[in-house]
Amino acid sequence: QLTGTPVPQTLMGLGNFPASAPASLAMLGMHGTVTANYAIDRADLLLSFGVRFDDRVTGKLEAFAQHATIVHIDVDPAEIGKNKHAHISLCADIRASLAGLNDVLRKQNFQPNYGDWMDELAKDKAAHPMRYPERDDCIVPQWAIQVLHEETKGEAIVSTGVGQHQMWAAQWYGLDYPRSWLTSGGLGSMGFGLPSALGAAVAFDGKDGRPKRIVVDIDGDGSFLMNCQELATICVEELDVKMMILNNQHLGMVVQWEDRFYKANRAHTYLGRRESEWHETQEIKDIYPDFVKMAESCGVKGERVIRKEDLRPAIRRMLDTEGPYLLDVMVPHIEHVLPMIPGGGSFKDIITEGDGTDTY
Repeated sequence: QLTGTPVPQTLMGLGNFPASAPASLAMLGMHGTVTANYAIDRADLLLSFGVRFDDRVTGKLEAFAQHATIVHIDVDPAEIGKNKHAHISLCADIRASLAGLNDVLRKQNFQPNYGDWMDELAKDKAAHPMRYPERDDCIVPQWAIQVLHEETKGEAIVSTGVGQHQMWAAQWYGLDYPRSWLTSGGLGSMGFGLPSALGAAVAFDGKDGRPKRIVVDIDGDGSFLMNCQELATICVEELDVKMMILNNQHLGMVVQWEDRFYKANRAHTYLGRRESEWHETQEIKDIYPDFVKMAESCGVKGERVIRKEDLRPAIRRMLDTEGPYLLDVMVPHIEHVLPMIPGGGSFKDIITEGDGTDTY
């Protein structure tokens, strides 16, 4: 903010800089925005604060920020120089480091002029906006997350499992506040969303002087199944957790890789009954498992939504209901998380088009 420097963020850093700020380039990396990755590719100076340079951010290491002088500050000495060489490195707390750096800039009356650079990035952003297909025959998962953002005014604490829903939440929820994002980025642990939401709900339950905040677990059907027993904990401990499952009846991210790189050969990535697939029959009896009945068996209210026009009212009911609530949102399994830089690739390999109906 002091210098007007454009700011891309890693998956784990979302919310530390407002997504709605003019200088925000949103997330970078494998499923980051085209403009964030373009900025990294073109930059001559990269200020890297509290980052790990993991492979989902860098892709091909030698091509990542290849024109930039890299400054790396991290509190963990193991991260310094581990993956990407930094020209200037400092093992320190970011809070103290940034405060000191800002003091120096103010004393020197530093007034950078990044006008041409910001204009270049604005043109790239206009040429490559984040988008998804507009459909009336089904609920597009990206749109569902946008509606949740609108109905919560972007003020919820959001947790996720791991997979497509995780990346869509990172792309489309628009986090403006720190300490509002709970996701697994190191181990990438499916099932992380629900138990982490429980912890947040305890910390922000509005009791005994604690603040009250909405806590929403945006999950996938595959990830939710990993720790669905926590529905019992939610009921017994009376925790106000909202759960929105983007249910495509598949292990969505694996399906996307199968589509893109393995000629759509399926390796046990369909999670429903073998004899009948809901996406083909469109019969409610073929949705498997029944998450609404699962929730109700544990004493948690729930409902399923299939039609686009029913989504917003259903989300509103979920948020207005006192106590825990599970919303099972049926979405198509053909959607791909885009943009995408293939593993081991670089910015020049970025993919911005296509879904599961295409042949690759």
